[in-house]
Amino acid sequence: MPFAFLGVIALMRQSTGGAAGYAVLVMLPVLWLALYGTFRQLVTSIGLTVAVFLVPIMVVGAPSYPASSASRIVLWPITAAIVGGSTYRLVAAERRRAAFVGGLLSAATEQSIIATDPNGIITVFNRGAERMFGYRADELIGRSTPLVLHDPDEVAARAAELGVPPGFDVFSASARRGQAETREWTYLRRDGSRLRVSLSIAPYYDEKGELRGFVKIGTDVTEQRATEQVKDEFVALVSHELRTPLSSIIGYLEVLLEPETGPLSERQRQFLEVVDRNARRQLRLVSDLLFISQVDAGRVRLDVVDVDLTDLAKPAIEAAQPQAKAADVALQLEAADATHLRGDPDRLGQIFDNLLTNAIKFTPAGGSVTVRLSGSDDTVRIEVADTGIGIPAAEQQQLFSRFFRASTATSRAIPGIGLGLTIVKAIVDAHRGTVSVTSAEGQGTTFRVTLPRVF
Repeated sequence: MPFAFLGVIALMRQSTGGAAGYAVLVMLPVLWLALYGTFRQLVTSIGLTVAVFLVPIMVVGAPSYPASSASRIVLWPITAAIVGGSTYRLVAAERRRAAFVGGLLSAATEQSIIATDPNGIITVFNRGAERMFGYRADELIGRSTPLVLHDPDEVAARAAELGVPPGFDVFSASARRGQAETREWTYLRRDGSRLRVSLSIAPYYDEKGELRGFVKIGTDVTEQRATEQVKDEFVALVSHELRTPLSSIIGYLEVLLEPETGPLSERQRQFLEVVDRNARRQLRLVSDLLFISQVDAGRVRLDVVDVDLTDLAKPAIEAAQPQAKAADVALQLEAADATHLRGDPDRLGQIFDNLLTNAIKFTPAGGSVTVRLSGSDDTVRIEVADTGIGIPAAEQQQLFSRFFRASTATSRAIPGIGLGLTIVKAIVDAHRGTVSVTSAEGQGTTFRVTLPRVF
């Protein structure tokens, strides 16, 4: 069609005596082919543009133009070549970019990638989304995601939390403020089954900075959550079943060790004390596992009262003294005056116990562990600093993961199962505080817990 159009232009120019006004029309097929044709077609059209002007001159002779008009006619083929070539390069670059993006979307078969306009109307639905939710892209493009894919009760509950209508704003509220958000949602597949999906949503903008829409990337975590639930239920069941007999064993051991029960030889007493020590250790382990399962189930209960952290730190340090003396580690307390807050004293006491136990275990003989307490208008800070072996920088982000043990601990065969810091973080989170660590190998470690006075 563009080539025929060039022929028509040539005939019109010739039939009107070579009128220069038709020359501008040669740009139209060149631009058309630059936008939608191949490179070979573009080159052919530029060649035909030259022919539009040269063939009539070669066949019937050159028309008589004023000099100014003649020069413009000569420039038209040159202009067509420049404009056509530049346009083709821009279009080719855009095509390559679009092909690259399309390839990425098609290759991401394990993640759903859904793009929407600012109102939540679906504009992109990749193969991963088709596989995950059971819909074809052409069935959902142009529809609103909350109306098709999401559990309406879950959307309504989240809308009530945010104070927004139960629609797309439930998903985009944070993203509209420029904040990427990751949250788990229940998705409804075409066959009616349900998936648990970890969804990340982020805005995207045009070159003027105006919001063009949102990109939602989802990962199916249904099996992962089901596995975790089975594991947590198992841990909770085993912990509960072990706790009862262990408590009974410890109770009877206490009775046996009482003088009123009867005389014991020194060797018998040593045996019973070993049994008692190990039974209590196992009971602490079972209690830790049970606490972790309660955290995962969202059933952590806090008995909140007025607490002075100094009053909790002192008995914790006193209880840790035998372990510290055996390891030849000095314990110190540096406390400010205003260290009171609202919290659960038993759980807060666990923070001191766990941090002190860890610090002593990882501090060589002759070292020291210092507990510092300080306060500001709104918060109270706990610092437990040791002069121990330190933690590699690459491992510090994993310290609060359950069952994680630093290489400095495993290489030295330091006993432990890796739950102490997980419990510390869970207690701090329950009090809406923060916990952080700074450490260097061979220079020691400092844990910092910041707690609000009121939460």
